[in-house]
Amino acid sequence: MPKTLTRCAVTGASGFVGRSLVSQLCAQGIDVKRLTRADSPDSSGKKALRISTYGDAPALAAALSGCHAVVHLAARAHRLHDTAAAAAEAAFREANVNGAKALAHAARTAGLRRVVLISSIGVHGSHTRGRPVTEADPPKPEEPYAVSKLQGEEAVAEVLAGSPTELVVLRPPLVYGPGAPGNFGQLLALVKRLPLVPLGGLHRLRSLIHIDNLCNAIELALHHPHAAGGRFVLCDGDDVSVADIARELAIGFGRNPACVVNVPESALRLAARMLGRGAAVAKLADELRVDASAFRTATGWVPPRRAREALRETAAMSLADVRRKGVAHA
Repeated sequence: MPKTLTRCAVTGASGFVGRSLVSQLCAQGIDVKRLTRADSPDSSGKKALRISTYGDAPALAAALSGCHAVVHLAARAHRLHDTAAAAAEAAFREANVNGAKALAHAARTAGLRRVVLISSIGVHGSHTRGRPVTEADPPKPEEPYAVSKLQGEEAVAEVLAGSPTELVVLRPPLVYGPGAPGNFGQLLALVKRLPLVPLGGLHRLRSLIHIDNLCNAIELALHHPHAAGGRFVLCDGDDVSVADIARELAIGFGRNPACVVNVPESALRLAARMLGRGAAVAKLADELRVDASAFRTATGWVPPRRAREALRETAAMSLADVRRKGVAHA
């Protein structure tokens, strides 16, 4: 890699992680080419380069021309509730395997020096048992999404093998921060809305990563010489329980953390199954710990945000955003 990274591309630039990453890279003076399937100007009004499909390697190669590296964020992360299992798996494979493979071909054709592929901690499974997961643990994906992410890693590695284009794979756990979608967004809304939040009995530890910490790690992965060829797990470094998360969010919302009440886990699981949310609560209740020391040792990475303070700030910023929008619509 060049000593100074001056130009890179980001796929999925209009997504939750993509928007933050582009902002952080630009703040470092890096010229970022934003690739997205959506028409979405950034805060400066600059238009992204719209990509009709990430499966078109020649078109991607043209889009990557002149870049030193690319961060591949574009992926399908969620299965639609009304989608049959087979169709959902096919959609995951098309986006997360075939799309990643086409991106790798494009990066190799365009002569890029590095591809940073954002995968998922799910390739190691959905839970741990008393010991945090590391890169040395064998992959054991349990869900179609995680299976497709692991297959995507292997497809990209195969395409780039023997070429000057280096590969770095990052496997983050749940990413949180203002505007986070998915499970964290639902948890944030729950803590904000319910008079009593029945999550105080969920004490098993979980590793998370704040959006700023993830983007900081990605920036290092783009250029650090000792990151080349690595597949790294990431996390904040401060493991917290779901009960802790709920209390920190409550404080951020200006609420008394005592609103997070202790409901026995068995009762919570039963109620969740009756409401069709059994799988979601099971994920929250299980332990999932990550040891990111390999990436820290290789690159000197120090996550800039601490989990508890970042959780409080996320809730406070969410509340401020709602109030700001309310004033704007008044």
